Amino acid sequence: MLRHRSLIGVDIGADQIKAVQVVRARQGWRIAANTSFPRGETSSIPSDDEVFQLADILDNTGFHGSDIVIGTPRSLLSTAVLDLPPKDSGAPVEQLCAAEFSRMFRLPHGSYELHTWEMPTATDRTMTTQMATTGLECENATMLIAPFEAAGLHIVALDLASEATSRVCRYGCNESDELTTLLDIGWSGVELAVFRDGEVVYERWLRNAGVGSLVESLSRSLNLSDRAARILVRRVGLAGFDDKNADPVLVARMLSVMREYTEGLLQQVFGSVAYVLERFPGESVTQIRVCGGGASIPMFPEYLAEMAGLDVLPIVPRECCIVGGRAADSSLLLTALGYALWRGE
Repeated sequence: MLRHRSLIGVDIGADQIKAVQVVRARQGWRIAANTSFPRGETSSIPSDDEVFQLADILDNTGFHGSDIVIGTPRSLLSTAVLDLPPKDSGAPVEQLCAAEFSRMFRLPHGSYELHTWEMPTATDRTMTTQMATTGLECENATMLIAPFEAAGLHIVALDLASEATSRVCRYGCNESDELTTLLDIGWSGVELAVFRDGEVVYERWLRNAGVGSLVESLSRSLNLSDRAARILVRRVGLAGFDDKNADPVLVARMLSVMREYTEGLLQQVFGSVAYVLERFPGESVTQIRVCGGGASIPMFPEYLAEMAGLDVLPIVPRECCIVGGRAADSSLLLTALGYALWRGE
């Protein structure tokens, strides 16, 4: 069984560090080990203490091996969407991507690693090729890798969160012939992806739209500590209080802040969906799938569905390529699962 274990996928969130390892079973992949623990730092790159804590936890919670795949923090990435000549014109699109990326960000050629992705569109739009590009400077990559190597963990690859989530979620987002929107609601932001026939046709990072901004708003509006605001979000959410003795003014203010956050997020989602529908005339979006920490906020999917007028459903590993095992019903682990499946699906 050990020979059929995957790499260890490590998701370094702004609030928690999650890790997953899966094993190949007869019916598909099964979660063999998983863990998560809160971060003690606020920086994008984990501290030496956090990485040594991770290595210790991996040694004691059923993980095997030291080969890991981690996500690259967004603060270290440079991104751009480039309009280039159509591929059938014979133009060297990949080389043009690198040249334009170097020019935009004033980076010498060879000083960065570049990921490119062609953004699909309707078949009758062939005047240009739109390429999404993401670059990581080699100096930043070295800085990110160093604490893991010092802790005895070998980084096989630096992956992108968008790639990892799409890798594992496209199975669960292929249930309909229509466009499906996926929201990976993390602490510092929301990863939005639109699927068509199981393929990602659009993605966008909604900065400052994550759970952290909701916690900050609650803390400021209700004059609460950060810890108290986190507890309210995770345990109460939009469900309200069952306690009849709860202060009705406090309850109303809390629900007002949470609804304002949800409606603000929905405005950004609708703006992105409208852009996608322009690229695919005649298509429609009837479903939103949610994952990440925000998906578990009580009554959040239900309120989002009410405001959007669409079906809003959490997506979990069991609906994707995971046949069972520990935490197969936890949407919190999807990105880490995508990292674990980097080598093969």
